[in-house]
Amino acid sequence: MKKIVFFPYHPDLWTVIEHIAALRDYEVCGFLSYKEDAERIEALNEAVGAANTSEDERIRSCDAVILHDNYRGFKPDKYYRIIDDAAGYGKEILVTPLAETQLDLRSREGMYGLLERLPDGMEDIDYDYAKNKEVKIHRIAVPIVGVFGQGRPQRSLLSDK
Repeated sequence: MKKIVFFPYHPDLWTVIEHIAALRDYEVCGFLSYKEDAERIEALNEAVGAANTSEDERIRSCDAVILHDNYRGFKPDKYYRIIDDAAGYGKEILVTPLAETQLDLRSREGMYGLLERLPDGMEDIDYDYAKNKEVKIHRIAVPIVGVFGQGRPQRSLLSDK
């Protein structure tokens, strides 16, 4: 069973809590975030029995840290600190593809992996998308004019009728 910690707060974490019983081979052992999220993180940590533990304790007790995207545009300094702390303890670090584009991780190459698992049947979705994307543009010799209206006018403003 792999124990995981999430950073930073993201509204999707409530979905994780809602379906925590459905997790297979994973156990959520805590949540980390910025100080602005203290109340939210406390509620999430209470839900998984990690209340009253420090960030350092949560990182030490997990097997992997999952980094979500920075959807609020906070300064990335804490991301780097969490990565460095987790790496210092020999923890696996998984980053969402969007978070990877938001952070400058060149100096931390090899310290993290991408969190990416495509849903079953994705090949069919990709095929349908590619097929629908094949739009053909034809050159035509006659111009096309579109006329838009809102129905029959009630009364003309320019006449007395």
